[in-house]
Parts: sequence; structure tokens; C-alpha cells
Amino acid sequence: MAYRVFQQHAAFAGTSRNVPVRVSRSPALGVHLASASRSHFCGHRPLITLTFRPPASASRAVSQVAYARTQQQQDSNSSASSKFLDEEAMLAASTFPISPEDLIATTKNMLDKGLEDNPEFLSDDFQFVAPVVGPLTKERFIKAVSGFGLTDGFPDLQFNFHHFRVDPFEPNRVWFTSRMVGTNTGQMGPFAPTDTRVMKGPEAYSMTFTEEGLCSKLTLGYVIDREIGNTGGLGGTHPVRLDGTMTSKHGM
Repeated sequence: MAYRVFQQHAAFAGTSRNVPVRVSRSPALGVHLASASRSHFCGHRPLITLTFRPPASASRAVSQVAYARTQQQQDSNSSASSKFLDEEAMLAASTFPISPEDLIATTKNMLDKGLEDNPEFLSDDFQFVAPVVGPLTKERFIKAVSGFGLTDGFPDLQFNFHHFRVDPFEPNRVWFTSRMVGTNTGQMGPFAPTDTRVMKGPEAYSMTFTEEGLCSKLTLGYVIDREIGNTGGLGGTHPVRLDGTMTSKHGM
């Protein structure tokens, strides 16, 4: 592993600063990272420019209002233990028009049919955000995931989504977990099969929704326990290297 410098441009603040980030000299690039910064990483430039901009989404404004309201309610409940949240009370106080049960059902339906194949599921101001890459717009997200061919390379791929729940602080957001497993027995773009068996650690996902039931934000790639699985704690599709093989915690 080597340390490089990411040059962060805070466009909304009008400032620029250098942020030290540890990256691999042979970085494992996922579909979104590769599509967003492939030219930088393949050439091993010493500086990578990441542009950050503040969200302007009405749906995210709903989340902020919901957070402030539920936080105020929590603070006013002085008789309860400070260690445990009254989730039922907070969700019951929510004014978001879609019930938790329906929101979870909508999430599962979108996952089952595929966001990349159904752009009508996404709001116009949709954003994809992962630990390293993003935010990506709706158009860039669809282009990135549609051209990667992950299921072609891993025809037995199982995401194993589970533990769906609505965030009591943001009642328009659904959190869930994945434990992805699969075997690279198929051609993935220009890369030949390697027969590598992949077992990823538990990974946190979330989908945020508008009042109309459209997905306005997708987050993934946040590994909960890096000691589980054989991908070295990498999330999203980052275990896929540029040569099409998969990393392991013994071979990174």
C-alpha cells in the first residue's frame, strides 16, 4: 500500500485542500470508481480531483426536517434511558406519507427488478454515493452499472439482501444488509473467467425516497466487518481488479 494525495475541491465553499488518502499501487477498482476515475488510477497520477457539491434535493430536505423533528422528540423524552431509542414512537410521529411497510416493499421491488434497467424508479436528482466515489448523477450511475457486466462474469451471484428497516431519524430511508457471494465462471467484458469464489463481508446499503416513491439516493460499499469473507474488507464492486480477477484478504 502507498500513500497518495487526493486534491479535494470544495466547490460550494470556494476552497481547495490536499487530503492524504491510502490507496493501493494496484488499486481494486469497482464499477463506479472505474467509471468516474479510471483514467486517473490507471495512469497512477499523484493527484486525483474529487469534486463535492451540496445536495439540492427536495427529498433530502425532507430527510433533514425529519431528522430535526425526531431528534427534538428524542431529546424531550428525559424519562427514557439515553442508551436506547424509542423507534416505534419516532416512526409513529413521522409525517412521511409512505408507511414503513410499504417503503420496504418498494425497496425490495426495485432491487428485484434492477435500478439500472428501470430508470423510471429514480428521481431526476438521484445520487449514488459510495465510500470513495460519488455523488454520481442518475445518468452517470445508469451508464456505469449497465456497462460493467458483473452478472455476466458471476452468473451465480447472490446479493443475499436482508435486515430491511426504516430509519427512525429519516423515515423516508430504508437500510438493509448484503452478504454477496459468487464465482467468476463467465466472461466479464474483455476479462476471461478465473473460477475465483468470492465471499464478501456484511455490507450496509440504503435507499432514500421522495414522497412520490422514487429513489433519490442509493448508498452502498460500507463494509461492517472487514474480517468476514475473502475480499479484504472491500465493499461495492471494489474487489474486482482491472484484470477482472477478485482480490482476497491474503492476496492484496
